[in-house]
Amino acid sequence: LAAMPMVGYRDCRGQLQMEERMAAAGHPLRMVRRADGNGIMHGLVAAGVGMCLLPRLAFDPLDPRVAGIELDGLVPAREIGLVWQRKRRLSPATEAVIAAARTVCARLAVPVG
Repeated sequence: LAAMPMVGYRDCRGQLQMEERMAAAGHPLRMVRRADGNGIMHGLVAAGVGMCLLPRLAFDPLDPRVAGIELDGLVPAREIGLVWQRKRRLSPATEAVIAAARTVCARLAVPVG
């Protein structure tokens, strides 16, 4: 990765952590472009500007212009959560989203320990 032109997020804690870890390991990244938003990052890669590390949810595996490599186990897991105001009554649509998220997360959960 250190030898490749890289595009990265302009303001992202995970991006900063990754860059710091690469530099600490003696492999500083060669950042050629920074942007905000998953779609912009994907488009920069598709246009040939550079490579990037994206969360799996931001990668479009159906785009023939790009290729992805799984990094399971090589980078820290990402936590995604849902939050809502405790005292607010939830609509049926919101309840359905929460139920769907719980179902999907239970299927994707990695056992700890």
